[in-house]
Amino acid sequence: MATKLGPASWKVHLGDGEDLLRLARSADVVVLDGPTGSDEVLLRRLVRRMPAGVRRVIVRLTGAYLREFGLEPTDAGVEGLMPVLGLDAEVISVGKRSSGHQGLLWATLRPNSPQGVSASVIATAAAPRDRDDVAHLRDDLDNPACTQLQGCHRSVNDFRRGIEQKLWQNIYRIYRCSDLALRTDAWLNEGALTAGGLALARFEDLADFVEQQRSITKKRGRVNREVARAVDAGYTVERFDLASYVVDVHAIHVSKAFRGGKRIKGNYQRSVAEMGGPPTEVVAPREPACPVHLHEAWGVFVDEPGHAQGTVVTDRRLVAYIHLRRSGNHAWYSRIMGHADHLRYGVMYLLHREVVAAWLPPDRRHGLDYVFYGGFNSGPDDGSLRDWKRRGLFRPLHLCYDDAAPWFPEPISLLR
Repeated sequence: MATKLGPASWKVHLGDGEDLLRLARSADVVVLDGPTGSDEVLLRRLVRRMPAGVRRVIVRLTGAYLREFGLEPTDAGVEGLMPVLGLDAEVISVGKRSSGHQGLLWATLRPNSPQGVSASVIATAAAPRDRDDVAHLRDDLDNPACTQLQGCHRSVNDFRRGIEQKLWQNIYRIYRCSDLALRTDAWLNEGALTAGGLALARFEDLADFVEQQRSITKKRGRVNREVARAVDAGYTVERFDLASYVVDVHAIHVSKAFRGGKRIKGNYQRSVAEMGGPPTEVVAPREPACPVHLHEAWGVFVDEPGHAQGTVVTDRRLVAYIHLRRSGNHAWYSRIMGHADHLRYGVMYLLHREVVAAWLPPDRRHGLDYVFYGGFNSGPDDGSLRDWKRRGLFRPLHLCYDDAAPWFPEPISLLR
């Protein structure tokens, strides 16, 4: 009996995984088919906890995937791939290659034990790479105070769920540090699926950050002139309470039909009512219970007498904002957007600089090492978003992370 998962997305693989194992309990052969770039996690789970009745697993592997590990699509290459994936399995045979996908093969494996080799065993065999383009992320939940704060756990859980989501998105990847250590220098140097990141250790202080921005473009000083234009036009930056400015947030969202080459949709199309309605008062942003695990909003404001959020007069308008999430030694721009009518004044450069400036003093940083903004190469084909990140001094960084246990959040009832 053979149970086959046809070519599908990683989400479908997760959804079908439980049925696959249920049927596999009486099976002699299980055929796992699908886009191999996202099969790594399911393959690891399957072979580690394979029901005793399953004697063989047939896995589809593309040459492009193997080459991520510096391996060629050969029998020896598949043998070498097993410890990289954390598998204790014997390669019985390798099927016929095809010309597509940079080489394609079918490997038939025999699990040697239900549990296989644990990630901790692999971690002792390879240390993380010591390169300036590799960021080692920590969630810092071992702080004793965090055990009593639900917000800390929510922040880290959101981040861990994000790791799993990125497995089927061509934005960036987050690897186990031990897995990343086994990648070849050639693969790392290609910079594929890297995040756009700021390593704060690169900057001695804000003056150093400003100087590096001055020289990052061909027209030296362009970014600094953009920031000066915004300041001269009266724009200021500060932390704020998102709910207090929901009317302006909505206006920012709908001020452009397209962003980054894509039509605005989803949550960005929600009405003011759907976003919670206009405020009854404007409140100051709350101080976070934990400086290491937090969500906060930063905004660009301009004075405008009589301007209001519904019936609440604020006398100023929010024209751009960043929603920032921190989980340990890393923080992320989870949302960044400006009003179309104000972008020409350099408000986004001003906003980014002021946010970074707030994190540079050691007493504010509290162990923050990195600030990230999505995938370095993500965005429209014209490269405009990538160029903006480069001017903001973001660089392509490979990400690795080892704090979570289990490292990938287990779907309910899958492989239990």
